[in-house]
Amino acid sequence: MLAQTANKVGLKSLVIDLYGDRDTEAVAVACQTVPSLALESLKPLIDDFIERYALEYCIYGSGLEDEWESLQYLETRLKVLGNTLKTVSLLQDKRGFFETLKGLEITYPELSFTAPVLDEKAWLIKTSQGQGGLGVRYYSAGHDQSVSQSRFNSESTFEVASGFVPMSDIDDEMEGRYLSEFEPTSFYWQRYQPGTPASVLFLADGHDAQVVGFNTQWVTALNDQQAFVFSGISNASSLSTQQQQFIVECLPLVVRAFALKGLNTLDFIVTSEACFVLEINPRPSASMQLYEPEVLLDHIRACQGQLPPSCAYAYQEGFTGYQVVYAEHDLCIPETFMWPDACVDRPKKGITCRTGQPICSIIAHQQQAHFVREVLMTKQLNLLKGLTSYGI
Repeated sequence: MLAQTANKVGLKSLVIDLYGDRDTEAVAVACQTVPSLALESLKPLIDDFIERYALEYCIYGSGLEDEWESLQYLETRLKVLGNTLKTVSLLQDKRGFFETLKGLEITYPELSFTAPVLDEKAWLIKTSQGQGGLGVRYYSAGHDQSVSQSRFNSESTFEVASGFVPMSDIDDEMEGRYLSEFEPTSFYWQRYQPGTPASVLFLADGHDAQVVGFNTQWVTALNDQQAFVFSGISNASSLSTQQQQFIVECLPLVVRAFALKGLNTLDFIVTSEACFVLEINPRPSASMQLYEPEVLLDHIRACQGQLPPSCAYAYQEGFTGYQVVYAEHDLCIPETFMWPDACVDRPKKGITCRTGQPICSIIAHQQQAHFVREVLMTKQLNLLKGLTSYGI
């Protein structure tokens, strides 16, 4: 996604990626695939890129915010155009994150950091490292008892958990203690909130925010353990003026609290009565593909303190949708398979996609909002039908 967008605005890219899909390889100056984003996998490639190409800047995408050592190494070697490790770590401390929202009077679903007593309303169990809904599932007492002993509930957790602490008030000594004591694989529980999943893509300069666009999201259940996996998103939004205004007023508050920079997304649930904030993704997300590629240039400028007065390119004619296609069974992508034009993030020929893994993504643009998901679903069905004979 980032490499393709960079190419559209005339930027050359060097890519380190878990998948190395065909679309990325086609536009990148160099593309290296790695088995993981852990430091031992990334370090030699980062060093090689710096030496061979005199690399100075980098932008990171999904997954790296879970690899703190890797992100910290990037910060020592390159100028990171994005959020710092300090910001990322504060957002992943869910106790501190929601306490900060509480201090800012921003609504969010009821939550608990110890196993809740079940009642007539459903609870979800989440991990602080979850991305795209991965690992989110319904909680049932007796089946997840081990997580109630998570170190996340330890008394040693950094003090930001007990109240609102602005980023500017956290000194280096406190940060070091925080990073050494926070357990990023911890769990927490959140009351299931019925409503419509939504998000806002926005730019930040550490002090203020500029909305790029409001989006509607949808999820899919891959299995009992993956019940809320991100499936697709569209820039067709049904938010009322009042709901949009609430989110717009929230953004500068969270930007200052966490020193957010560049492109970010804030995910929330919309009901007829309120908006409930779920999380902040501190990086360019899939929703940036719904807008003109110039948004990447504004990301770079915002990271350098230049927030645009408006995002005129965001108000394009019609509506765009993006959907992830997951494998319904194990299949091998054949050498002769012809990909439909709407497909992006296409895997290499001969790759085996296991059940529940993403095959590719589909993008569709329509003049009327209600046609976007219909077209996406039709294209997905046709794609899966075409791949059916290649199961293994």
